[in-house]
Amino acid sequence: MDYKDVMSGIDWLASQRMCDKGRMGVYGGSYGAILGAYAIGKTTLFRAAVLSGGSYGYRRACRLGLQMMWNAACTQELAYPPVEMSDVSQELSLSPICYA
Repeated sequence: MDYKDVMSGIDWLASQRMCDKGRMGVYGGSYGAILGAYAIGKTTLFRAAVLSGGSYGYRRACRLGLQMMWNAACTQELAYPPVEMSDVSQELSLSPICYA
């Protein structure tokens, strides 16, 4: 939903002539980097991207022992850790590596 929210905001800004969709870039750190990477994997709207400190492949990060708090939170929310996600579940996630 975050991606759809951002894109609808961009559409609104463009309709108000507050931005030029032909000259857009994306910048983000941490979760903003994850969302930015997801966006550049889903659309060709952005001409440049500067992303820093994001985790771009959740399942791989969890297998490497990274993202322990995220892994624990997902285990609690989803009833299974991300390392056990099926390929379909992984593709439906926000994991940007799915769209590279």
